[in-house]
Amino acid sequence: MLKIKFEIDQDPATGFDSDLKYHLHPIPFTIKTMTLPSLFAGKMHALLCRTIRTNIKGRDWYDLIWFVKNNIPCDLHYLKNKMLQTGHIDFSEAFTKEKLVEMISKKSKEINFSMAKKDVEPFLKNSRQKDELSLWSNDFFNGYLIHEIGVQMDH
Repeated sequence: MLKIKFEIDQDPATGFDSDLKYHLHPIPFTIKTMTLPSLFAGKMHALLCRTIRTNIKGRDWYDLIWFVKNNIPCDLHYLKNKMLQTGHIDFSEAFTKEKLVEMISKKSKEINFSMAKKDVEPFLKNSRQKDELSLWSNDFFNGYLIHEIGVQMDH
């Protein structure tokens, strides 16, 4: 049995980009999806805005690695709109790559990476994936990975 969690944002922030994807199987159809940079922005919003003490999601950090590893830029325009919508920044603040790096750096210093690893581990199928978790630390995320994040400034 396969379980799929399906969520629909009833009040999405403005400014995301979308693509039409075409498929042939099981019958020809199209599906409208957010672009990967906009999805990355949504993931960064989740990572940055979750309450740490009650809601550590290692999956957010795992996804951060995936986006960076695959050279997907983060859509800063959409991320700023999401942060404005939820009150995590105000209109007067400039939102740059440097600001994003600063925010992730601060967040990584607050994370209990042992708990984050435990959240992710059940989803990993092979030992190579589980071995990658041994890198998870403030030094890995704050000292290395955040500096590898690419950004998309506008559309």
